[in-house]
Parts: sequence; structure tokens; C-alpha cells
Amino acid sequence: MGLGFPSPKELAGDRPISETLRIAKAEQVERMARLALMGPAGESFIPGGDELMLTLAGAGPMGFFDPLNLTPECKREVVLWREAELMHGRVSMLAAVGFFVQEAIAHPIMPDSAPLAINQLGAISKEWAAVLFGMIWWFEIARAEKGWNRPDFQTPSSTARTVRTLRQAYEPGNLGFDPLRLKPTDPKELMAMQNKELNNGRLAMIAVAGFVGQELATSSPVFGVSTAKEALSTTAEAAAVVAEAI
Repeated sequence: MGLGFPSPKELAGDRPISETLRIAKAEQVERMARLALMGPAGESFIPGGDELMLTLAGAGPMGFFDPLNLTPECKREVVLWREAELMHGRVSMLAAVGFFVQEAIAHPIMPDSAPLAINQLGAISKEWAAVLFGMIWWFEIARAEKGWNRPDFQTPSSTARTVRTLRQAYEPGNLGFDPLRLKPTDPKELMAMQNKELNNGRLAMIAVAGFVGQELATSSPVFGVSTAKEALSTTAEAAAVVAEAI
């Protein structure tokens, strides 16, 4: 304005025009890459996501639940999000068990760890951190090789077709790992087991988020067994002092 006063656009808190144009250009490039694959030979956008979701496991005891209409219209997006849901659910189920073991029983590699599970990872030694990172890296690479396409950045079409996409023959969550032969061969029994896994995984994701939020808010462990152990130890010491005095 020439007088050092902010303009109405600056007062409104809107993005600068240059940033708005940059975002619009990025969205245009992504949209054009997807549209280039919507022909007969393309695979990027496959309609029918809603219909596919109704055939998958995880509908729950009350039927299909999507009040916000978040189900993708593309079948490829549906299987992609189902893969993400399964992986996060499995990790959350392990994390829920980890919270209990590390706080109520004993940390497997750090006996004198902090009482809060959310603080224990930061106190791990460099040696164990390297082992943990190596294991996670190996498992993630093996999972990616099993289910995900190798990225091809040569052209926009090949990028949209291979980046963030699952292999065509890959079933979400099926990594072929079943050493105890627990996977049912009957389709109905398999569907029932998949429903149980998804429902428990969803519950675990909510539970772990609650565990973390509670410990951040209260600075006390979710499983107060560690506090009870300290109280019992103090009581035992007091009893021993009284016994010596008598």
C-alpha cells in the first residue's frame, strides 16, 4: 500500500499467490498423470471402489460403516488403504501388548527402564537401536518386495502406474507368513478370521492412541503395576525394619 500497512489479503491470512500457484501446479501434474492412464490400456483409475469394499472383510457386526463417505471410488485406492489398515492394525496390536509387557512385567532388554513406555525407546542403547532399526528395515523391505511395484520415474505415466501402487496379484496383508498353518482353507472361515483381525486391529489402533495420550497428559503409566510394585517393595522394606526392631 506504500505506507507500511498490511493489505486486506495479508490480514485475511490467505496463502501468497506464488504458493497458491505452486500447489495448483503440483495438483495439476498429478491429475494429468492419472488421467493419462484412464484409457483402455491404463490401470491407474479403476471405478467401482464402493462395490469392492462391500465384498471385503471388516464390515463388522453392524454392516458397512462409512458415515463420512471416505471410501475411494477407485478399486486400486481401496486395496491400498486396506493394506495400510492391516499393517497399522498389526503394529498396533503388537504395541498394545508391548505397553503391558514393558510397564506391568519387565522390559525385555532394559530391566531398569523408565516407568512410562512412551519414554523407553529414547533411552535404548545405540547397539540395541541399531539392531531394532535393522530388523524394522529388513521387514519393511521384504514387505515392499512382496506387495509393492518398483517405482518407475521415466515418464509421468509410468510414475503414476508404479509409485504408491500394489502388485496386481497381491492380496492386501497376505505376506505368505503362516508358520503355524493357521490360515483356514474354507472361504467362510477365512472371512471370519479376517474380520477378527481387522476388528482387533482397529481396536488396538484406538487403544494405543489412548495409551499415548493418557501418558502424555498424566505422566503416569497406563498399567500401574509398576507403581504397585514400588509400593509393595516399600511395604516389604518397612516390614523388615519393624521386624528387626522387634
